[in-house]
Amino acid sequence: MARPTDGSIPVLTARGKSLAEAWESSLLELSKHGAEVRTEYDAKDEAGGYVDPPSLDCTMLMVCEEPAAEPLIHRAFPGGLEDLEEYRQEVSKKGLGTFGDILRAKLGLDSESSQ
Repeated sequence: MARPTDGSIPVLTARGKSLAEAWESSLLELSKHGAEVRTEYDAKDEAGGYVDPPSLDCTMLMVCEEPAAEPLIHRAFPGGLEDLEEYRQEVSKKGLGTFGDILRAKLGLDSESSQ
């Protein structure tokens, strides 16, 4: 599948055992087959030419074969581990449990059956 050049936005599918694997697969699919688009965030030089490369766009269907499987969050997610720790502490203060706890509760899984 080639990158579209007619202005259309491709519909792509990514698969993975866990949410983290599906997310990583989605980024690889986007990098290979996403449509190049310009956004209002692209920097321009004094002559009006683009300095930044175009963004990539698509509609993505992510299939997680085992959505409650670890790891739930990819180590390379935007924000880094420091932001993840800040989020974890915020969620813990509110007594909501971990992201995995919340996801397992929504899926109707207990933590023992998902391991």
